[in-house]
Amino acid sequence: MNEYTGVKQASEPMSTVGQVLLFCYEAGPCGYKLHRRLLGWGHGCEVIAPSLIPKKPGERVKTDRRDARRLALSLRSGELTPIWVPDDEAEAMRDLTRTREDFKHQQRRARQQLNAFVLRHGHHWPGNRTRWTQAHERWLESLEFAHDFQYVVLQEYLEAVRAASRRVADLDAQLERALPRWSMAPVVHALVALRGIDRLSAMVLLAELGDLRRFDSPRQTAHLKRKAAGAPAEAQAIAWQAQKRLCGRYRDLLHAGKNTKQTTVAVARELAGFVWAIARQTMPAAPAMS
Repeated sequence: MNEYTGVKQASEPMSTVGQVLLFCYEAGPCGYKLHRRLLGWGHGCEVIAPSLIPKKPGERVKTDRRDARRLALSLRSGELTPIWVPDDEAEAMRDLTRTREDFKHQQRRARQQLNAFVLRHGHHWPGNRTRWTQAHERWLESLEFAHDFQYVVLQEYLEAVRAASRRVADLDAQLERALPRWSMAPVVHALVALRGIDRLSAMVLLAELGDLRRFDSPRQTAHLKRKAAGAPAEAQAIAWQAQKRLCGRYRDLLHAGKNTKQTTVAVARELAGFVWAIARQTMPAAPAMS
């Protein structure tokens, strides 16, 4: 137990033989090792959502002892909201997808820095053509500057973009290799039937959400047909319902005067419901409790 851990039987001695204790601690950088260790010892443990911990008005003084006592009392009274704790496999896949996202952020940052440098010196990529293609890179390599050391700057920024892109590509390949061995692979193959979701985005979504069965409810082109071919018939049927529903919803909201950001968010919320419906049907069976 660390200083942030609450114990349900707070007034009873920890050394009571045969006593089963219920522990809790706030979700954070400590991860789930403590949770698994306590379960392995035969005790109960809940990892608590920090943002949902009840707080009294004016309660501003925070110490480790006060926090632990407050958690213990709130746990005893049933006022805390536990989060879903992934198993080892789910956590490993989440680590992999989050690492890729970290390097995607580095890639975006490197590209922004390069764009800012060339724009600052009056160079504009012509038209609305797609950036970060071979043609775009050749254009960047052809730029001229007033001083030799500005070419050095250009090459350094270019190499930073290339290095970040190589890392993202390597992690994409790692995810593809990991997919066949992942227990969630059938759900991934089912979700790609949905428009706008490919294998990678489905893996990221499932790595973050985990077992969607814990939720009781959810609050066509040739390319789409080929993409959905490997999905179960039930998933394809739901995906087609989603296609018709969400396309119509998008048009209706735009015609009603909603801006594109509001419309996209509204459609994304409905898409989450269709993801839930497919995942509920294709999620692998939960392991039997020992």
